[in-house]
Amino acid sequence: MRQRTTPFYPHLWKTLYGKPCLTGYICDAMKYNQPTLKKIEDILGESGYVVRYERGNFQSGYCILQQKKVVVLNKFLTLEGRINTLVDLMPILDIRFDSLTRDSQQLYEEIMSKPADE
Repeated sequence: MRQRTTPFYPHLWKTLYGKPCLTGYICDAMKYNQPTLKKIEDILGESGYVVRYERGNFQSGYCILQQKKVVVLNKFLTLEGRINTLVDLMPILDIRFDSLTRDSQQLYEEIMSKPADE
């Protein structure tokens, strides 16, 4: 039996185009594609965080180095997994709203306004 790479929280699962997706944050609002990932990475970059994709033994798929403002994601995560992980991390990171561009502010507000159990 294959081990699940993401934790299973049944109350958070929603459906996106007939496929299950983990977080309720962006399931209805955005598509899981490379431009969406880039926009989310830009939000973190504009707040001074560096997003890196590395090999590692991450139980949760990520590691945060708060003092250096570095977020390290497991490089073997799928595109959907990368987006979900970054969106899940946003509430616990120190995102400076004033330093974001107008487009990034809009996206950030949209992501943060949607509850996970919607």
